[in-house]
Amino acid sequence: MTLWGIPFLIIGNYMVWGRFVVDAWLKRRTYYAVTNRRILVLQEGWSRKTNWIYLEAIPTIEREGTTRGTLWFGKKYPVIAGRGQKTRNMSRFTVADTPVFADIDDVDGIQRLVQELRENARKESNSANWNAPGPLSYPQQR
Repeated sequence: MTLWGIPFLIIGNYMVWGRFVVDAWLKRRTYYAVTNRRILVLQEGWSRKTNWIYLEAIPTIEREGTTRGTLWFGKKYPVIAGRGQKTRNMSRFTVADTPVFADIDDVDGIQRLVQELRENARKESNSANWNAPGPLSYPQQR
């Protein structure tokens, strides 16, 4: 009985309060950066994980919180979904497909900064693409 009871006690304790301890541990080891071209997430937890996305490639920015909160740079998938549907981990500090700035101060300021930089990056890429010769363009002869 003891041999079977110990694993259940360990898993139960993790589910009740241990996941919060792990999240706090990961939070201290997660770093975020915004440049004029990309958004970067670096986590040095159990192993070193990185995630990034170009600003002009961000489809949507989803927000949670007012002064302190979380930003999802892409679709915020549900924790529980139907069979065959994409889900996210219960922890916001998991580095996955969609870059996430989890539990950050001044979430409103960071969101405005990213939106401004994204608009500027899209304008620059559109103007660069408009003037650049395409694969089917021919040089003009004089």
